[in-house]
Amino acid sequence: MAEHLKKTSAAILAATMLTGGIGATTAMTAMADGTTSDNTSNQTPTVSETDLTATVGSKSAKLTPDPASGIPTASIDYEGEPPASITITDKDGHSFTVKHDTTADQTTDETKTVGVVNRLTVAKYHAAKTASTPEVNVTVNCKQTAGKQVTVNYGNQQQAFDSEGKTTVSMGEEAIDGSNQPTVKELTLSNGDKLAITWNGSSSTSDPKDGTVITKTGYATGTVTTNENGISHTWNVSVNVNASRANKWTTVIDGKQVTLTTKTDGDLVHTNTSINTYPAGKLTVTPTKGNAMDLQGVTSANAADAGLLGEMTVSGQAEYKSNRVGSDLSKDATPGFDITVPFQYTAGSELKIQPATGDGIQFVKGEDGVYRAIAPNITLGKDNKPETSSIRLSDGSTLTVTWDKTPTTVSKEITGADGKKTTVNYVQLTGKATGTTTVKDKASGKSVTQKYEISVTANRAEDKSFTLQAVTRTPATGDPVSIPIENFDAGKTDYQITLPMDDVTDVYSLSEDHGVDATVSKPVISLGADASRILSITANGKTYRVTINFKSSDLKPDSPAKLKGIYVNLQGDKTEGALIDNWNPNRLDYVVTIGEQDPSPYILPEAEDGITVKAGDVEQSADAAKQTWTVTDSKTGVSRDYTVTVVRQHSWKTAVEEFTPKDPVAQEQSETPKDDKDTSLTSHGYVDKDGKYTPVNDTVYDIPEGGVFSYKAKAGQSASVSVAKVSGMTYRYTVTVLPKDTSVAPAQQVYTVTYITAKTHTAALTGIAVDGSLISGFNPDTHEYTVNVGNPDKWTVSPQYDKLTGMSVKTDKEGADATITVTSGDGEVQTVYKVHAVQNLIPSAGAVGVGGKLAQTGVTVSASLLAMLAALTATLMGMITGRRFRNRKEAR
Repeated sequence: MAEHLKKTSAAILAATMLTGGIGATTAMTAMADGTTSDNTSNQTPTVSETDLTATVGSKSAKLTPDPASGIPTASIDYEGEPPASITITDKDGHSFTVKHDTTADQTTDETKTVGVVNRLTVAKYHAAKTASTPEVNVTVNCKQTAGKQVTVNYGNQQQAFDSEGKTTVSMGEEAIDGSNQPTVKELTLSNGDKLAITWNGSSSTSDPKDGTVITKTGYATGTVTTNENGISHTWNVSVNVNASRANKWTTVIDGKQVTLTTKTDGDLVHTNTSINTYPAGKLTVTPTKGNAMDLQGVTSANAADAGLLGEMTVSGQAEYKSNRVGSDLSKDATPGFDITVPFQYTAGSELKIQPATGDGIQFVKGEDGVYRAIAPNITLGKDNKPETSSIRLSDGSTLTVTWDKTPTTVSKEITGADGKKTTVNYVQLTGKATGTTTVKDKASGKSVTQKYEISVTANRAEDKSFTLQAVTRTPATGDPVSIPIENFDAGKTDYQITLPMDDVTDVYSLSEDHGVDATVSKPVISLGADASRILSITANGKTYRVTINFKSSDLKPDSPAKLKGIYVNLQGDKTEGALIDNWNPNRLDYVVTIGEQDPSPYILPEAEDGITVKAGDVEQSADAAKQTWTVTDSKTGVSRDYTVTVVRQHSWKTAVEEFTPKDPVAQEQSETPKDDKDTSLTSHGYVDKDGKYTPVNDTVYDIPEGGVFSYKAKAGQSASVSVAKVSGMTYRYTVTVLPKDTSVAPAQQVYTVTYITAKTHTAALTGIAVDGSLISGFNPDTHEYTVNVGNPDKWTVSPQYDKLTGMSVKTDKEGADATITVTSGDGEVQTVYKVHAVQNLIPSAGAVGVGGKLAQTGVTVSASLLAMLAALTATLMGMITGRRFRNRKEAR
């Protein structure tokens, strides 16, 4: 009431202010019940019916006439409970109050939010018309709120109820233990109230990508009450509760962890991608919660050829299965498992041909299932035998090659260093090596057997060339002399060489050069007319002959120093025989030829009185012996020399002629060439009698007894060797090297070697006969002797030696002194013997005729002449060109 009075006083004050103080003594306040309050006088103010304003607290609204009744009407929104009265004011500031008609109120409560009541009260204010106030209707819409929203609080969740008081709360894994039992018993509301949870007895499962999800459901119910400022309301609330736990199963396959897929019934399945190894015998499956378990696998495997020799493919699958035990929703249950692991991998290691250097050569599988490869070229020897018959594989094993019996000739077009193309013939031998290999896989126990075949070729450049190079003349002393055969033509078969008669005692051999594929016989030497030598050889079906003729001694001018005659007793008796053929006192040189089994002739020079005859120098070789006599006219002192050469036809051979070196030895090829066109050798030298290989840097060298020429080609090269006899014990080896790139022309390296043997390297006499008698106590190592002779001016000396060694002997005789030079068969050693003659106590006429002494070779010759003939068959196989003779070694 006090509040009402305050408002009324304020209205009066306002009215007074509006009238500017006029009639202040008579101002009155009109009351809502029609009475007036006289503050200063009893006059009654009048409130205008227009421009009225209703005021409630701080809210106001203009009154407008109701369209139906014309009564001024207004509606005001107000926060709070309805006021007891409102104030109506006109435009002049006159006002009156209107009381709350509580009987006309309309109240509505809105309770959609649990815990909150929103109340709306429509309050009516009506004043009847009086003499000083108009009739008015005012509606005040009063809004009130009571309480605070109530939510379900769980963890970080604040879950609101819907308008019906319902909500749902989802819980995590912590709400379900490992036995699938709920661990949360009640829910707490935001107002502190508790709601007990009733959990359902069953559970459900779902199948998300990360594994089985086990879900438990339940509910909680209760009431929420709000009572505030006279406003009260109670809500019935209910909460649906669910709790979920992911039960993911994993396992490790081939080192990688995988998650199993859960079916709707809770069983787990997984089909893995194919792995490249044999699967494990068991798998361990592990759940998110609970115990792990082992699954035993059942594996099926198949083996197949992998398409590479030495490898196979193993494929199949392993299955790991286990039946369900109980239900996955029960405490002790295990789900069922069905896991499949396919696999495929390669077992074994590829098998290749493994050359000495470089990468292996791969096999290629044919349509018939056999693997085939072509091995690198193998060097074909001059005897058409491959240098090896084994092929090494990459696993260290070796295969034996079965070669064809006969080589063939093939033609290839190659490009030379000058860029020009040419066709080269090759001798080629083909072969094959076959085998099987079994590939085994320990893990699966499977195996595959594969067949393979290797094609092999051995080749070399074909060489059927043949050239007569020269005739080698080997004198008793001095170096061999090469007499070239000029303008050799393979179509021409007969050749003539004419030499001086002085050369008739020398040894002759034929030097030729031929390719490894040429068919060449050994040279044959025979005696022709007048001691001529006929050297013949057959090559590639043609017989070539070289005839060496000796010029007859020319007649010299007449001289008082001349013989009456030279007589030859072909039976060897020391009596005068028949006059020598072609005799003329002024012809000084003669030749006598005898058969191999004929006795040594006795040769006697005879002169007139006043003419002295002395036996002089002697030259001896395996072919012939030449005796010199010095004839002197006592009156004038004029002298000149007569010579008789005895040449014996024979078939035996000296050690030089008999010697044939062993086939060259190819060393294992190991060094890598600088490129595929490289034609240089790694080394050359010889293999000694103990099999040791000794490389040599020189191109001309000696090979010790028992040794043989050897060479070492580089990996991938094909090398062949041809050999030619130069002279005596000296041979030339030509190594033809075909590079790895067979389109490149081959190259040749030439080496000249002298073979050393005990016989052919010896230069020693076995005795010395003086006047037909051997020197007593002769020792080959004693090189000087003094002998007694009947006449130091007329004595003969006849060296004795083993002609089978190939030695040659020359005797230089000057009065009482004789010098004997012995040269070894290989031409590298010389030994000099000296003999000095002294007068016997009883002088005699001395000896000038020669003949009758046996040489140690067993061939009958004259004691002084020793006309023992050496084998005329030469076995020389090569050319003389480029031969370098060493300085001879002198035996001491």
